[in-house]
Amino acid sequence: KQCINAEYGEFVKPEYSLPINVTELEPAFSSDKNFIEINENNEDHMWAKVDMERLQAKLRWCLDHRDELKGIGSKAKEEMFKTYTREKIAVEAAVRLSQISREVESKGRTENNSFDNNDAR
Repeated sequence: KQCINAEYGEFVKPEYSLPINVTELEPAFSSDKNFIEINENNEDHMWAKVDMERLQAKLRWCLDHRDELKGIGSKAKEEMFKTYTREKIAVEAAVRLSQISREVESKGRTENNSFDNNDAR
């Protein structure tokens, strides 16, 4: 049950998590193939590096405030079930797939329009 998060992305809200400031972003790839699979699709992925002193302080707070931590976790669970229902995710996926389809069709029309009849020989 994750409550401590890098303050990065749409899921991290102080109402139901313990965000930690991101100090920098670094490429999410390594020459160590066991660390992360490297391929052309994730060259621009980034890891968020966090303030380690703040992380230590938040971990200490968690140990000292277990009841409050349970409340934060309950709020997070409630928010996830309310915001990210199967129906809402399905609608978002359908919209994105439609966008991708239009992009592919548009790209195909552009490539076909630049086709030179001399290339058909």
